Amino acid sequence: MPAAFVGIGSNLRPEENLGKALRLLSGEGLFALSTIYRTEPLERPGQPLFLNCVAGLKTERPPVELKAALRDIEASLGRVRTDDRHAPRPIDLDLISYGDARLEEDGLVLPDPEIETRPFIAIPLFEIAPDALTPSGAPLEEVVRSLPAIYMEPLTELSKRIRKEIFK
Repeated sequence: MPAAFVGIGSNLRPEENLGKALRLLSGEGLFALSTIYRTEPLERPGQPLFLNCVAGLKTERPPVELKAALRDIEASLGRVRTDDRHAPRPIDLDLISYGDARLEEDGLVLPDPEIETRPFIAIPLFEIAPDALTPSGAPLEEVVRSLPAIYMEPLTELSKRIRKEIFK
């Protein structure tokens, strides 16, 4: 069964929505959760801070079907997608990697190109899947080392609490 990795973010009631999303992802084969990080919003100073992490799923759903399931979870938690990519959101679930798949179809690119430009995706992915594919083929560790240092506060206690809740 392939391992899929999902980038998760929230800056509207983030603790609550992150917990709800992870409980829903349990039904999709959740098997791993990175540290949860508090991060600043991209290109939008003044917005609430985000909570970001990466989750690992063991799934038999094909990538496009899994992406649709993630969108359904987002909608169930109140996410309304608009043209503003950087708007505050209750939850954001992005399929960033799926086994050894390299694809570009139906608006889905795997591995996600943002792995190589966004520390809040690459660092948590490296924690739980150090051998995950990158878009360029560079080792993920090398990508992580090359990324700019940005504000990322690890929320160790919250991460432990949520893991304990989810992986009973």
